[in-house]
Amino acid sequence: MGYVVERLPGRSLAVKFSRKGIPGFLFFDVDDLLAQPAKDRVKWLATATECDLTGKAATALRDAATPDGVLAALERRASKRTPRVLPQGSLVFQPGEERRRSGSHYTPRELTKPIVETTLRPVLDALGPKPTPQQILDLSRSPSRTRSPCSTR
Repeated sequence: MGYVVERLPGRSLAVKFSRKGIPGFLFFDVDDLLAQPAKDRVKWLATATECDLTGKAATALRDAATPDGVLAALERRASKRTPRVLPQGSLVFQPGEERRRSGSHYTPRELTKPIVETTLRPVLDALGPKPTPQQILDLSRSPSRTRSPCSTR
């Protein structure tokens, strides 16, 4: 429902944001942030993730020298689902444009989550107990797939 699987290009961290009152999480490259001059980091983060920082968190982000320092600065804004810096190459869900274009970004998570889980469960089960990242990525690259791999037709 509007999310895409992406492979993280570098060490990354997820932070909370709110767009039109609708909460979400976006990943950003921690090394790209640390490469910014200290005075520009808060603005860079806001542009990259829509996460605005002020006060002590902004000061801590400017002072951060390591990925762990960035994590500590963003502790209250970091995703509780991925509460650590993820390694390069990790697979994550990121919000895509389809969700906004279709208007489904107004649908509360408690309504969409059971639908997505019910729909994807047979597809993921068909991949076996430990699907590879490539198998999962290939699911979105298969435009000819019109039915579940579990389909008996």
